[in-house]
Amino acid sequence: MNNTATTTYTFTPTAGQCANTATLTITVTPNGTPTFASVASICSGESLSALPTTSLNGFAGTWSPALNNMATTTYTFAPNAGVCATSTTLSISVTPSVTPTFSAVSPICTGTPLSALPTTSSNGITGSWSPALNNTATTTYTFTPNPGQCAATASLTITVNPLTTPTFTAVAPICSGATLSALPTTSLNGITGTWSPALNNTATTTYTFTPTAGQCASTATLSITVNAIVTPTFAAVSPVCSGATLSALPTTSTNGITGSWSPALNNTATTTYTFTPAAGQCATTATTTITVNPNEVPTFAPVAAICIGSTLAPLPTTSTNGITGTWSPALNNSATTTYTFTPTAGQCATTTTLVIAVDPLTTPTFASVSAICAGDALTALPTTSVNGITGTWSPALDNSQTTTYTFTPVAGQCASNATLIITVNPIVAPTFNPVAPICSGEQLTTLPTSSLNGIAGTWSPALNNTATTTYTFTPTAGQCASSSVLTIQILQPSNSTLTESACSSFDLNGTTYTATGVYTQTIANAAGCDSLITLNLTITSNSGIDQLVSCGPIEWIDGIEYDESTTTPTFTLTNAAGCDSVVTLNLTIQPLNANVTLNAGILTATATGVSYQWNNCATSTPIIGETSATFIPTVTGNYSVTISTSDCEETSVCTSVTVSGVGIEETEKSAIVVFPNPANGEVFVSNVAVGSELSLLDASGRLIQVIQVNQSVERFDLNEIESGTYFIRYQTENNTSTSKMNVIH
Repeated sequence: MNNTATTTYTFTPTAGQCANTATLTITVTPNGTPTFASVASICSGESLSALPTTSLNGFAGTWSPALNNMATTTYTFAPNAGVCATSTTLSISVTPSVTPTFSAVSPICTGTPLSALPTTSSNGITGSWSPALNNTATTTYTFTPNPGQCAATASLTITVNPLTTPTFTAVAPICSGATLSALPTTSLNGITGTWSPALNNTATTTYTFTPTAGQCASTATLSITVNAIVTPTFAAVSPVCSGATLSALPTTSTNGITGSWSPALNNTATTTYTFTPAAGQCATTATTTITVNPNEVPTFAPVAAICIGSTLAPLPTTSTNGITGTWSPALNNSATTTYTFTPTAGQCATTTTLVIAVDPLTTPTFASVSAICAGDALTALPTTSVNGITGTWSPALDNSQTTTYTFTPVAGQCASNATLIITVNPIVAPTFNPVAPICSGEQLTTLPTSSLNGIAGTWSPALNNTATTTYTFTPTAGQCASSSVLTIQILQPSNSTLTESACSSFDLNGTTYTATGVYTQTIANAAGCDSLITLNLTITSNSGIDQLVSCGPIEWIDGIEYDESTTTPTFTLTNAAGCDSVVTLNLTIQPLNANVTLNAGILTATATGVSYQWNNCATSTPIIGETSATFIPTVTGNYSVTISTSDCEETSVCTSVTVSGVGIEETEKSAIVVFPNPANGEVFVSNVAVGSELSLLDASGRLIQVIQVNQSVERFDLNEIESGTYFIRYQTENNTSTSKMNVIH
């Protein structure tokens, strides 16, 4: 292999491969040398342009180190990778700068002429200065060498001392002609000199102080004010009316003179006052006169009295003696008022008053009119009131309704309208509670002589307890009430259930009985409850005194009430053939016995053969879904049960139940066996009797499942219930017990 020249290489196969030789040429390109134009030398600090990154013969690359315009440096050009070229160098020459030197310039006073600065330095550098020379302030000047000298700039400071201004104590102003003291020839800050012009005590003059030469001090001036003798001036005071308030006279004149006045102000007479200036003001005295005019009283014609509410004409704003002004307060036609006239300012007039009398309206009075009943005659109302006011009434009299009438007085009487109410009472219909129907012959209570709405009166005709009658109530006179009627229904005896073919036998509710015997029938009363009636029947005579009539529940017979006990009343009945019978009724009322027992938190109704509904006594509402003979409350409270048959219904008294942390507790002894316990998917219960009942309840007493026992071992499926504590209640006809079990999934 040769990496310095292009070479062709031959590949010779190993013998025995039936292969030809092959060649491969590797080209080796010779390295070129990058070329660049030379860079002219510079002075130290001059700008250097960036070196080209591509050589004159086309090679690209980079230079190092970074350009340096402060020292001569050789830079190396490194061709980019892959370019067949060698590195090369380039040197840039940097000439160091020379600093020009100059002789120092002595300090001067402000304004002293300055000689031009030299344009060639002590070490032969030529150039120019800036800024322009300034003989009023210390200034640093910069020397800039001419191009091509490789020289640095130089600076030169020329100190210019400021001129000191002489200071003097001010001289107080004097009045014209007063003595002036000579001015000092040395200032407060030590500058000596002279003053001009000569002192003048008759006019204000500005004097100039010229410092002695060589002190770097400026001239100074001092003004001495000479005040002329001034006469104080004041604005004139307008005339005032006698007694008007006089403002204090100003103690400073319009031209600035302060002082005092005499004599004291007088607002009752025209007076001349003298102003005496305060000391030291170069002013004379002055006078002013204040004119005081006498006051006049405005006069007006009196205004006649009016009735309250009448229109009042505006009062005149100019008095009969020519004084203008305004009145207060505003006109008032409802009360006697004193009005004050206030003259317009500047008229030297006093206020005056005017009284306008306002007579009050008299209210007509009338005797009251007694209330009448609707339709009664009304007497015409009087046209003159009790207190003598005449007038008319409206509207027209109306005897059909209560009306308010208005009395309008005749004009010119200073009287107000008046009203009078005549009450017309409507005709009221008396109302009474209805009287319940009674059986013929029963006693009737005397009807009330006062209606429910308070109407008193009498009834007719006389009470009749044997026939349905309509009674008329006539109100007592003077009550504005109409008559009223009340019908009392009398129920007649009915023997529709009692028929007889002969005096020795009769039919009761479809059953034929002989004249003598003891018979039992179940008869439903009006309330639907059944009663067992034992009839001891004996036929006695045909005298025909009473009949058996049921006017309501069977407990009521001929007006006698029987309670829930065995009672043996005796009645005389008349059958359809007219034969009398003495009937003995052995009446027995059978109660439903809605009793409740509480055992281990379980309420049990003792009645059988009925329907059940458990109730919450606190809310007096049924508990939805609790319709079995037993109920397990989950909340402490009072509970009752309503038992019912197709005919009757009875509710027990309320029983108080206290529920602890769980809704049910395990009884101490239980005949059943629960296994496994804890259980998972199912649980078995043994020692149970066929016909009994098993219930699965959660810890709060909520019923989950009920099983009617058909075999000695029963099973509950637990797959659908959650893990926790449960109870199995075993209930037979005579006993209830509870066992606890745990479910773990």
